[in-house]
Amino acid sequence: MTHTSIDFRSRLWRLRLWRTAVITGALAIFIGSAIPGGSLPAMKLFTMDKLLHYVEFALFGWLLCGWVRLEFPRRRPVWIVLLLGALYATSDEVHQLMVAGRSCDIYDWLADVAGVATALIATGTLWPRRGAAGNKNRFQAS
Repeated sequence: MTHTSIDFRSRLWRLRLWRTAVITGALAIFIGSAIPGGSLPAMKLFTMDKLLHYVEFALFGWLLCGWVRLEFPRRRPVWIVLLLGALYATSDEVHQLMVAGRSCDIYDWLADVAGVATALIATGTLWPRRGAAGNKNRFQAS
């Protein structure tokens, strides 16, 4: 009987981990969007609702940054992350049209995209930090 160990530092293992995290994040947003509107508290234009959209997509954007940097190590993933985040935000708003008591809102979409953009800045993907190791940051493949 042979024992195989998992090399947690391998690129393939990290790539699978980030992919799983992105899919889990997308599912969490989908499930949250499926809650009927009558079950949610009433909210105004720039209140807790927009903050929730912003935070959930900032986290989703962070996950996208980690995955895309490993998936496409030779490219700057800014446009890929922003495009994927904006497309998923669009699908989230369209999905809410099909849920009782929910609606599609351009301000929710803007909060979503702002969250993804914040993740790009926070992870150094938009403006990589320069240091002794050049442009490498914590999400870059080694």
